[in-house]
Amino acid sequence: MKRAFLILLSLALCFGTALAEKASPFYHNSLWNAEDVDLSGVREIDGRLVGVVKLPATTNNGWPTAQLLVDCPLPTDFTQEQKATLHVSYRPVSKQELLEAMRAVGQNPVDGEMVEHHSVETLVSYSAQPNIDNGYFNAQLSDSSLSYDPAFEEEYAQAKDVLRDLVEALGGDVAQSVYHANRRDAAHYDGYSRTESSTSADMSEKLRARFDETEAANGRDQRDFTMVRGLYELYGLPVMSQFYYQADGEWIGASSEFRAAVRDDGTVCFVEISGLMEVTGKEPLDLPALDWRMVLKQAVAHLCLTNAEPTDQVDESEDGRVIYAGYSVITDLEPCWVGMTKDTLVPGWYCVTQQRVAKDDSIAAVWAQYGDAQTLMAQP
Repeated sequence: MKRAFLILLSLALCFGTALAEKASPFYHNSLWNAEDVDLSGVREIDGRLVGVVKLPATTNNGWPTAQLLVDCPLPTDFTQEQKATLHVSYRPVSKQELLEAMRAVGQNPVDGEMVEHHSVETLVSYSAQPNIDNGYFNAQLSDSSLSYDPAFEEEYAQAKDVLRDLVEALGGDVAQSVYHANRRDAAHYDGYSRTESSTSADMSEKLRARFDETEAANGRDQRDFTMVRGLYELYGLPVMSQFYYQADGEWIGASSEFRAAVRDDGTVCFVEISGLMEVTGKEPLDLPALDWRMVLKQAVAHLCLTNAEPTDQVDESEDGRVIYAGYSVITDLEPCWVGMTKDTLVPGWYCVTQQRVAKDDSIAAVWAQYGDAQTLMAQP
């Protein structure tokens, strides 16, 4: 727990430094220096990168380094169409437009609360259930490995189809690679490892009990909802959710995404559409051809996050809680669009790192970082 806090504090400090220097608004982790990242143990096999990343014994912060593996699809290069700076605007979708779009895809919204907000961030939402969104989805986009469940394959597919139809009715395109569904129940809400530490199982039981209590208090005793979250797609690449702009010398962030809660009968009980964008201009951008070794080396150095401990650790500040040994795996390294300003998107890289428990390979955390390709590859 102490180390997790220190990593988050370190990220906050890096972010603050980037803001102060008016550099890229995306902070870069830098647990290790790129020149110290040894990829000799990583191989390209059948379209995947597989192997062990050789790293210094300690991080730049002096913490012991746990094992880092790579098991991800081979990164694909940007197409010529994607090697560009995109100028975009964010369309202020009205409550009436949302209602009309819902009706156009067979929904019959009644007795729901509608919100419309248009300033830095353009947002419109409909909710027929109290507190049904309420931060249910973690801000990360990377939990598809946890949310996938073949027992609810039909429900997930239906919910995704419903939201996709609605987004398309409003003029947006859905990025399939980061389109996630998750069952709304205690077990799926708390899908992380129950063996990460000596207290994880007990903490999980309490978390699940609180979730059920909150659901009951909101009148949802029946578990018949699927939650869906996704990102827009432009020219074949997902647009990462966070974009930035500068005002009075400071970076300010807003989001661009969509989410919904769908009953098993196909009824949309909640939907939120934010940052629906339109391309207003495009300029070619000079980017080098893909060298997966260079991209992976920089991603390990600047986009890979982990709290994994190489050996069991006793946290004296929490009554002797034992944090069990772990390791990490980079599971995705994909091209994407990132918002460098309020109205500008540029090519970037999106890296997902799973933190796992060594004794049973269960997932303790999923970390996701992304940044613009030019800044990332310019790192020393």
